[in-house]
Amino acid sequence: MKFSTAIIISASAALTSATGPDYNPDTGKWTCHVPDAVYCAGDSLKTNIIIRCTGLVGQPGNCNDNLAGEPPVGVQPSLCYAPELHSAACAKNCIVYGGSGNLEGTFPLPSDVCTPTVPPTTTSEPEPTSTSEPPHTDEPTSTSEPPHTDKPTSTEEPPHTDKPTSTSEPPHTDKPTSTEEPPHTD
Repeated sequence: MKFSTAIIISASAALTSATGPDYNPDTGKWTCHVPDAVYCAGDSLKTNIIIRCTGLVGQPGNCNDNLAGEPPVGVQPSLCYAPELHSAACAKNCIVYGGSGNLEGTFPLPSDVCTPTVPPTTTSEPEPTSTSEPPHTDEPTSTSEPPHTDKPTSTEEPPHTDKPTSTSEPPHTDKPTSTEEPPHTD
């Protein structure tokens, strides 16, 4: 191999590893140049799409959805943050959640690149409730009587009959019961 060919191959390999993943619109697939790298699908803090590589296969994710459980809770605008090539994670309200990509820990973005939105919060203590006794009175408490009616109440019993109740037995047959099993057929 000539020296110039070796330099071209080395430069080509260095250039390939210095770029993000490639998207093939015909297959809809992302191909990564560095195994297990993570990228933003555009410029850092300009897109909400993050590409996570498993081996050399890229899988897109949506930072808005990925950080829905982080404060402020719910699907909120979240961006992909890439401090360097091959490393990225999702950021929400100026907090980078390293575990959403391949960065370490959770940390704030520098104030010169991000201004957090302050969600309205209230942290007031609940008002105490009090229970008090009902006021004392010398008047007797009353219990209401059921309304008066001239119609007598009835506690009738069911009608009496001389006919005995029956418990019928199954019909009698002279045919003996069999304990044989039916013949086996295939």
